[in-house]
Amino acid sequence: MSNFHSLISSANKLKLKNDYYSALKLYEQALSLNKKNIDLMYEIGSIHRSLGDLKKARQFFFKIIKEEPANTKSHRMLSTLFDYKFENDHLNIMSKLFNSKKLNDVELIDLEFALGKAYEDKEDYELSFRHFKSANDKKYEMTGSNIENLDKHFSQIIETFQKIDFNMTPSKIVDDKKLIFICGMQRSGTTLVEQIISKHHEVYGANELNILLNAIRNNFLTDFKLDQSKILENIKNQKNIIHDAYKEMISNFKISEKYVTDKANENFKWIGIIKLFLPNSIIIHCERNRADICFSIFKNNFNSKNMNWSSKPEHITRYYNLYEKIMNFWKQECRDFYYDISYEKLIKNSEKEIKNLIKICNLKWDDNCLKFYENNKTYIKTTSAVQARMPIYSKSIGNYSNFKEYVKFT
Repeated sequence: MSNFHSLISSANKLKLKNDYYSALKLYEQALSLNKKNIDLMYEIGSIHRSLGDLKKARQFFFKIIKEEPANTKSHRMLSTLFDYKFENDHLNIMSKLFNSKKLNDVELIDLEFALGKAYEDKEDYELSFRHFKSANDKKYEMTGSNIENLDKHFSQIIETFQKIDFNMTPSKIVDDKKLIFICGMQRSGTTLVEQIISKHHEVYGANELNILLNAIRNNFLTDFKLDQSKILENIKNQKNIIHDAYKEMISNFKISEKYVTDKANENFKWIGIIKLFLPNSIIIHCERNRADICFSIFKNNFNSKNMNWSSKPEHITRYYNLYEKIMNFWKQECRDFYYDISYEKLIKNSEKEIKNLIKICNLKWDDNCLKFYENNKTYIKTTSAVQARMPIYSKSIGNYSNFKEYVKFT
């Protein structure tokens, strides 16, 4: 067993460096030593899904439910890998499990999100919504919501930056690697945009990094509030903590490409920090129809405690309003520092918008960017892992309209 644990430990370290292919090999070696380890099978299935090998992902999740029929996490992952217009066997299995009345609420949450997705595929929108709502109601009972605290948080960020001169900046900036930040509301198209850009031969797609948030938490917060004096002190003393954090990441990941993306959605809150400390970077802000974003959040199971506002429609709407409020503030303060890209325009006029996107990033044209769905360079951890591996499709535009008689997002 010592070799087993050694392999797991080494694989975990490789994952932290974004070396998922090497990590996968070690996890598979570990599984050969402990063939029925459910957690390890789930990890391997998840990695295959995130790397775009959907066939292997299905195989591993089916192995799990063969061993543990009530493993609802695996049922939920499988639901993202099927179009249930053409798949009934797995839906029948899930329905029997749901009707068994043997599951606890945690298990039911995953299963009902999966059933909601299946019935949406089958265009039974009433039954689909019933499952989505039931899953979200259970989540809310378990986690509550932090929307009140977030209201204060957003207001405090705006208050902090109202009195800052954005022409100030430390002298030390990233110059050997160009950073491309891709931000916006969850479900706004950030994963698609990163897939397109990172297909370029000069771009490394780093996915969702927590580097910026961690640097802010560790250096610019006092009593959990953004501290303007600490930001100004760093600039005055010519310290560039943000620069140093990204430089360390680039070194640790052994990145050879000239450009690096960071698509942590909520970096939209920190556009002011990026402008002050990384003025040479590029920010792409993704926009999408408000109601489509809100409903897409509602129908997906976000496990992050930072998103426990995502279970109630009224709280999702309030969060969207906060996002809109802070983006209006950045528009006033530093509009020339970021670029907006519309999800709907990207879908409807993809070649034109993709070429414009590559131009915005100051990259020479690369035909591979039109074949973004063949991109195996990136590891997609988000709920868009499957969709972003597909050619452009339009069925997500206006998706909320199928459910508007059951839930309101205004």
